[in-house]
Amino acid sequence: MNAAGKQMHIVRFMGGLANQIFQLCLYHRLQEEYGEEQVYADLSIFIRYHDHGGYKLDKWFDLNECKTLPESYEVVGEDDFFDEKKRSAKNVLYNGYWQDIVFFPKDISFLDKIMDPSFLNEENKKLYERICSSSSVSVHVRRGDYLDNHLHGNIANVQFIDNAIGYIKDVVKDPVFFVFSNDPDWCEKHINIEDAECHIVRGNESAVELDITMMSACKHNIIANSSFSWWAQYLNKNPEKIVIAPEYWFNQKMSGNRLNLESFVHVKNVPSIDEPVEKPYFSVLIPVYNKEDCLRRAMSSVLNQSYSDIEVIVVDDGSKDGSYRLLQEYAKNDKRIKLIRNEKNSSLLVSRIVAMREAKGEYILFLDSDDYCSGDLCRVLRQKLEKKAVDILEYAFMRQPEKTPVRADFVFDADYLKKIISREITHTVWNKCYSRSLVRKVLEQVEEFYCNMSEDTYFSALFAAYAKSYDRTDEILYHYVVEGGMTDSCWITEDKVRKDTQSVLNRKNALTAFLQKNRPELLPEFEKGELLEMKQYAWLYLGMPVSIYKKLTYLAILDEAFGTDFEKRYGNYVEHALNIYEDYKLNGRKHKVKLAGRLMLKTLRNLKKKNEPMDLF
Repeated sequence: MNAAGKQMHIVRFMGGLANQIFQLCLYHRLQEEYGEEQVYADLSIFIRYHDHGGYKLDKWFDLNECKTLPESYEVVGEDDFFDEKKRSAKNVLYNGYWQDIVFFPKDISFLDKIMDPSFLNEENKKLYERICSSSSVSVHVRRGDYLDNHLHGNIANVQFIDNAIGYIKDVVKDPVFFVFSNDPDWCEKHINIEDAECHIVRGNESAVELDITMMSACKHNIIANSSFSWWAQYLNKNPEKIVIAPEYWFNQKMSGNRLNLESFVHVKNVPSIDEPVEKPYFSVLIPVYNKEDCLRRAMSSVLNQSYSDIEVIVVDDGSKDGSYRLLQEYAKNDKRIKLIRNEKNSSLLVSRIVAMREAKGEYILFLDSDDYCSGDLCRVLRQKLEKKAVDILEYAFMRQPEKTPVRADFVFDADYLKKIISREITHTVWNKCYSRSLVRKVLEQVEEFYCNMSEDTYFSALFAAYAKSYDRTDEILYHYVVEGGMTDSCWITEDKVRKDTQSVLNRKNALTAFLQKNRPELLPEFEKGELLEMKQYAWLYLGMPVSIYKKLTYLAILDEAFGTDFEKRYGNYVEHALNIYEDYKLNGRKHKVKLAGRLMLKTLRNLKKKNEPMDLF
């Protein structure tokens, strides 16, 4: 309660200027509903948060700041804003970005203070005059924190900008372009606007409000997938404005995204290629199954390669979502793509084999449809291979979103296959390219069987068995996105665990048969590697945020398939951790339930470190 004993409505401010403006709109909406004396601003985050220039609104507004949060309050986010029960609490903290006009007040005239051109310096005023006197088009280029960002990056890229500028030239007479960016030097080098007047706006990097004032004054706007761009077009008062935006706003499906409006003109961020490459140097193989939510990220990364002498072979493995329709759009626009459709799901392993048989390139690369590659991947590999041709060329990768680099550290020798099957070194195939001759040898040996789990071990072992030469580069050329993988418990079901377990068993049987025929002396090392992998699966299932009963059921499935005793071995430990959790839940305060859940996982991790030596398996 405030000093008058009335309900407090507190808006938490965070992020850069554009996000702060969204939160300011909510602040004013709440003032319309509850009165000015009951609405407060929580600015505490800016004590430690200084990115994007920190708190900006104090230049124009004197908000009713809440210095200290009340002892108790209800937290309301965008998804439950219209829950009257939650908003009727004694005190309410509004925590979110509020990027939707449904949270705006009826009167937004207060935003005119931000767009006041009188704040512009002399150089900007000259640009502003040209903006107002011409068929001006703002081009916003967001770099910096968007570079290699797994969620925002490579969407409003150079190709998108080129396509957008081309569209404007077709429909606007004598356009004048004004480029705004947090990296004007890069724009100077990479944005080529021929036969049109163009200005690269400089000097406002620490005063972004000046950019947004000039952008909003332009007649038309080319915007990035950025809330900063969005505000520029929203505050543009030209009734005939054209707003060009990317086809999609995020690289993964996000709930609550309402910024990419239907009224925008959406253009592609990939090139249009009318002819296939007859003799491609690289074949990039992409198996797809139900990846509509993140597929654009992978496709954009490979189609926008700086080295274009490639073919892209995509196998849609009977997807039930919109993946195939999306792939058809890409294939229609770029003839380098060969699209293959499996009517029924055949598994990732089989899809890769199908693609390998179609590949014409001198080297093949694998790209998983939920990952993405560097835009210079093929160019760097080509330069490396021209100096030294090898059967396998490995490159470093980055784990996303935590941005952890992973680089190889081993010696290629006669024990390469042994190192693969014993799990001494990484067995992934998507961070390597393989020679055409090696691929042909492997295709003579592969078996087709259903396998969607640990299929990389199978391919890596066969490649290692026949490879005669190897090289690597420490340059990060691939981005492995961890989100949405096995640890995503929302789609881990008992049926999926059984299918995954059967996949692993199929792969194990196939590799056992291969080794018995070709390298029987390595079978003991292979068995050790298999047991290590089974233990990793066991701890994966134990760490999932699902009920204790599901955890034990998953372990029982592993035991049934592989003859292990995970359920018996870990059951008592898990029950003990569960008891701790239930005690907090029944007797502790409400906010300690999450703490108890974390304690349960911590208990399991400690058991893993202290009580489960590797030789138990």
